[in-house]
Amino acid sequence: MMIKKYFVLLVMAIAITVDLSAQSVQVEVDIDDSDMFSDLGGGIDSDNRIYLGLKAGANFSSMNGLSNDFNLYPENGIGFHAGLVTGVRFGRWTPKADGGSGRFGTQLEVLYSQRTINMDKNESLNFSCFEIPILAQYYVTRNIFIELGPTFAGVISASPDEIKSSNVTIATGEIKGFDVMLTGGVGYKHTSGFMASARYNYGMSELAENFTGKISTITISVGWIFNLNK
Repeated sequence: MMIKKYFVLLVMAIAITVDLSAQSVQVEVDIDDSDMFSDLGGGIDSDNRIYLGLKAGANFSSMNGLSNDFNLYPENGIGFHAGLVTGVRFGRWTPKADGGSGRFGTQLEVLYSQRTINMDKNESLNFSCFEIPILAQYYVTRNIFIELGPTFAGVISASPDEIKSSNVTIATGEIKGFDVMLTGGVGYKHTSGFMASARYNYGMSELAENFTGKISTITISVGWIFNLNK
């Protein structure tokens, strides 16, 4: 039932974002046909630019806020993420620049993410998650931007079956299935469609009742995007 709820939330998030993106496109059409189409031929020039693409990369996960009373000393682990990207870039960098080259944008992603924490006794705690970052972006140059916003994350599965120490035993089924992470980072988008980013995702939810550990990640990713309206 929990996975079904997450799937419904995921579909709703995608539908709302696509709808908002479609509404944000403002097409200016002049009576003169020569102004109707861009110099690239065939594409309608808009003040905003909608794009869609793919990305993948590495996760470097850590567990924060865990009390020493649990007698657990987790270390960073390496995982991966991959998924879809969609977004809008607004306005023009200069009045004569192409539409969708301005300083502000928004981006939504739907990702599968694997997080790994190395525990004691050479054991690893592995999470399979979905993540939905919803980020505001500010371009400091035409290609380089900073971004900030929430990432909604849910645990699909976790292994091993339980975490043990001298003071606590936690079944992975008791781990909370939902978290809201605070995400910030920097990125780069090239006019060819190539993009890259580095982010820090700060986890704000404890893993389980009476277990103070929180998962945070550093992510590095690359991808490719395609403009949909030009």
